[in-house]
Amino acid sequence: MSHTILIVDDNDAFRGMLTSVLGLRGYQTLAARSGAEGLKLAAEYQVDAVLVDVEMPEMDGLEFCRLLREQEQPTGVNVPVWIMTGALRVGVNRRAAAVGALVVLRKPLNVEETCAQFEREFRQRTGQQPPAATETGDGSPPAAG
Repeated sequence: MSHTILIVDDNDAFRGMLTSVLGLRGYQTLAARSGAEGLKLAAEYQVDAVLVDVEMPEMDGLEFCRLLREQEQPTGVNVPVWIMTGALRVGVNRRAAAVGALVVLRKPLNVEETCAQFEREFRQRTGQQPPAATETGDGSPPAAG
């Protein structure tokens, strides 16, 4: 099942790179260059997760997250939000948690770890267990041929 990730970042190059990289990993993406545009897309489309930059003009990522939670209230939906930042500032983790964000990620992102976090969150929300490891029967490695 393909998941849709909303990317909200005012940096065109970074937003484009993230869109491409996530697309190559099988995710659908929606991209917004501002918090207001991101809120509009979140209202119009079903998104499974949001990556939002903390520092943007007009509306920062924390305000975006707070307004997204207000926008979601009537529906009961609670889309997981990952806040991204190039410079970790004092109190960002606490403030992000207070507005309902799951994690604060440091730019440049470790895309593999970010995708692993998405998948863990999606499995948890759907109640699915991770795939079981393949066993050889007695616990020993397969015989060399």
